[in-house]
Amino acid sequence: ALSHSGDDKYAQGMALGMMAQVEMIDNHDVKAAEKYEQQALALTREISGTWTSLMMYFGIGRGAMFRGDYTLARERFLYCLPLFEEMKDHHRTNMIHSELAHMDRYEGKLQQAEETYRQTIVVWQKIGHRAAVAHQLECFAFLARAHEEPERALRLLGAAEILRERINIHMNPPEREEYKREVADLHAMLADDEFRKLWAEGRS
Repeated sequence: ALSHSGDDKYAQGMALGMMAQVEMIDNHDVKAAEKYEQQALALTREISGTWTSLMMYFGIGRGAMFRGDYTLARERFLYCLPLFEEMKDHHRTNMIHSELAHMDRYEGKLQQAEETYRQTIVVWQKIGHRAAVAHQLECFAFLARAHEEPERALRLLGAAEILRERINIHMNPPEREEYKREVADLHAMLADDEFRKLWAEGRS
């Protein structure tokens, strides 16, 4: 069991991680985010070996990913991965695999990303994390657009949209930014009537 001091450090670590995410995602302030991340990293050394320290380390990895430092992000994620696997934390294990696939996609490693997504989406389905399933459908759509398959991309986006409506869970800001760019690119590839028809097919 955690001591009172441990409880304080747990709360402090979670707060630092949340502040780093806010500064990076909402305020786009890289320096402020890095400041909070460094404070959180120092704290992980004091409570190393705990689930809390791993979550903080994972959060720092996501911060690195959001600012485009994929080398550091992979380093953080791959440190956490075997430890989450040892804990049988299937949710966080699959989160890491998903994040690794996202970075592969950002870097143009499309086949590698798709192979990973084909595994992670099945796990999200088994876990029952439908928001993650919706996002993975969107990622498959982005891959289809990159492969110049706009018809498949639009059907996938339509399917993802209806799923999000049913569960009433929206995208986070970085997801929304990428989504808007991808949809704009698809609009440029097809006539409006065809665009709407394919999207409606996906929603059905």
